[in-house]
Amino acid sequence: MTYTQVVEEIRRWKSSDKWLLLETLLRDLRAASREGAQTPQRLSQQQRLRIAKELHGSIRPTEGAIPTDEDVRRIIGEERFGKYM
Repeated sequence: MTYTQVVEEIRRWKSSDKWLLLETLLRDLRAASREGAQTPQRLSQQQRLRIAKELHGSIRPTEGAIPTDEDVRRIIGEERFGKYM
């Protein structure tokens, strides 16, 4: 799958799945940075600006209000409960 195809697919996901993906990505990025992978500090200014522009507003929900921390914890808990039951 190309990057564009992945993005198109993710845009069709429900919000709770997007939050779970974000959690997974952040966990993987933290692990990669501990292993010495390229981190934002090692990126050029141009690369950092491009990433910032792409991320700007990317986690805002397209429908409804922005979930609170408690909402996110509940959503993640529900997803985990469903996964292991």
